[in-house]
Amino acid sequence: MSSAVNKIPEVEFEDFNEEKFNIEISVATAQEHLSNIDENELTVLDFDSDVWYVHKEVNDQLISFDFQDEKIKIEGMTTQETSKLKIIIKCWTASLLAEYEPLTVQHYLGRLVKALRFTKGFRIELLEEFIGNTMLGHSVRRPTVSTLYNFFDYYDGFEATEEYLKA
Repeated sequence: MSSAVNKIPEVEFEDFNEEKFNIEISVATAQEHLSNIDENELTVLDFDSDVWYVHKEVNDQLISFDFQDEKIKIEGMTTQETSKLKIIIKCWTASLLAEYEPLTVQHYLGRLVKALRFTKGFRIELLEEFIGNTMLGHSVRRPTVSTLYNFFDYYDGFEATEEYLKA
């Protein structure tokens, strides 16, 4: 995994994936990605687990990915919706881990979850408030926008996806 890139590239709208999200295919692909990541015996990447760990021997760093319900749950979502969202986020995270350094992916996962919770699942009526409160400086805006573009390219099933992309 040492050949992984440290930053997720900025994307253009034309580069977006035109395929529709398929949860069964995505889970199978995610499980395949996770099985191919073999940092060492301390790495725990079980798709069904709510916490994943990647141990980087180089600097003896343990990087975690937390998918527990209390982290993922969004106000107004049912338990079933939260479970589906968790699977989608796990699939997205696994796809990123196949290409990027774990610490970079951890930061992107954190930004996504923060945006999801702030916007209550990317609700249109919270777009302006999200922009005003979250997008205050280039150092926050750029990685947040990059994260959202990447996630919306992976999964665009939210009601206001297009509006968030245009903002």
